[in-house]
Amino acid sequence: MKFLERVAIELLKNKDDFENYCIITQNKRTLLYLKTYLLKNNYDKPYWAPSFYTFRDFLINITTYNIEDEINLIFELYQTYSEQIEKDKNTSLLYDKYYNKFEEFYFWGKLLLSDFNEIDKWLVDTDKLFYTLKELKLIEEKNVSEKSNLYK
Repeated sequence: MKFLERVAIELLKNKDDFENYCIITQNKRTLLYLKTYLLKNNYDKPYWAPSFYTFRDFLINITTYNIEDEINLIFELYQTYSEQIEKDKNTSLLYDKYYNKFEEFYFWGKLLLSDFNEIDKWLVDTDKLFYTLKELKLIEEKNVSEKSNLYK
């Protein structure tokens, strides 16, 4: 017996107040299978179905915050990136590698958003994370300069 089928059977044991339940799953596919198992294992009488939500839909339903589309977030990130690069163009080492067009930036922006999402999801201490990344970059730069001195 599959896990979701066991969950459905357990839920059906309490179906007298089933309409007061709110079932939240990670994605729509899981919801579909759970609903299928609920229908399959209900033999005796009809019941009022509980509310079914994906986690994202549930958050949208209970919060006043808007959840932006990924493309809008990447575009906003690109605008911030462009402003920062323009401000630091005389001092930034990145200016030579600057992505002039949104199309050039899109892949990296999507990757960066994904990383930010992971950082947020795991409640990472960002001060420690960025401090560590900065220190790693300094070590990397020092190693590169030492290697280049060896070849001279």
